[in-house]
Amino acid sequence: MRIVKMIAMQFLLITVGMLLGIGLMNVLLRDYNDLPWFFPFEILAVALSTALASLVYLSKNELSKKGMMIRQIIHFILLLVIVYSFGYLFKWWSELSGILIVGAIFLGIYAIVFIVTYRMERKDSFKINEALKKLPKDEE
Repeated sequence: MRIVKMIAMQFLLITVGMLLGIGLMNVLLRDYNDLPWFFPFEILAVALSTALASLVYLSKNELSKKGMMIRQIIHFILLLVIVYSFGYLFKWWSELSGILIVGAIFLGIYAIVFIVTYRMERKDSFKINEALKKLPKDEE
């Protein structure tokens, strides 16, 4: 259930982040071209795909710091591949500046989702540790 909650939260954050980022990009570039009718579905497809990429963190065993760092790098690269593949497929850019802007939006959203997810995981860990402290100690 925890993983479903995390994916749903990331999906919502990514969706909102992409919409805000694209809106800001259009305002800054003064590019008010009409978006295609399927554009909202593009956003939802990218948000769901990138949220599901978090499954790379699932493990039956507790991960070491090195193992976690390796998964973090794999996750980041996987997200870049997903975002730029969708960007290419849906023609989100026509110039190098568009590629760079998509990258900047990606980094902003990645940072926000990473921070929010980290804080949620930390809060859950704190609650678990507090509950463990309250359990009666077994007497030997």
